[in-house]
Amino acid sequence: MKNISLIGIDGKLEYPLHTHESYEIIHYFEGIGRMKLSSGELPFAPGSIILTPAGVPHGTASEHGFKAFVMKEEGGNIFRFSEPVLLRDNETRDAEALARMILRNRLTPGEYLNALTEAYLHFILQNSRPEDSITCAVRKIANELSERFFEFGLSPAALLNESGYAEDYIRAHFKKVFGKTPTEFLNALRIDHAVYLIELYKKAITLSEVSGRCGFADYVYFSKKFKEQMGVSPKVYTKQCEAKE
Repeated sequence: MKNISLIGIDGKLEYPLHTHESYEIIHYFEGIGRMKLSSGELPFAPGSIILTPAGVPHGTASEHGFKAFVMKEEGGNIFRFSEPVLLRDNETRDAEALARMILRNRLTPGEYLNALTEAYLHFILQNSRPEDSITCAVRKIANELSERFFEFGLSPAALLNESGYAEDYIRAHFKKVFGKTPTEFLNALRIDHAVYLIELYKKAITLSEVSGRCGFADYVYFSKKFKEQMGVSPKVYTKQCEAKE
């Protein structure tokens, strides 16, 4: 018997450590964060698949939320792991396509749903691959940036150097995983938060204060990056928000 659901969380989240009586598969469609374990952490991002055996304490933490496919299987299963395992979907995200088919058909149980779930389980075992150590290091850096983006002194270069890999090498791998350099990734997080603050407060706080709350020490640089991402300056965006009221 399989319990299937789609979890979507917006905003900061931190589940305490807990256990399940059945095997749990969490396939992350969106968002980044970490799976907390008694023995450490497993970082996740879109395409990550974490297999957690029954009785193993775990909890999810994410700074900006995530969306994930979750399947719990009661009774026998094809997995033989005694500890949580972090896998990665293939490049064309075929496992995600199967997971979404399962979600669309989860309310009409029968042979078709059973066939889909069995295909998904076998597919992730045969076609997914364990995360290598450098990818885990990259996801750890992304989590650190996500949780500390508001700090003035936060240095992506320092985090790269602390990873144990050559700075240029891990920076290139970071861009391969996320499509952005660590600095671009950090600026995008900061501008997303600036947009949130402007939409929430409008002119109740100054744009200079918005800039500071998002970790920018230089307002001119903040304004430049805001326009690059949003297509308009912070001042124009604020006026647009006021006009919508």
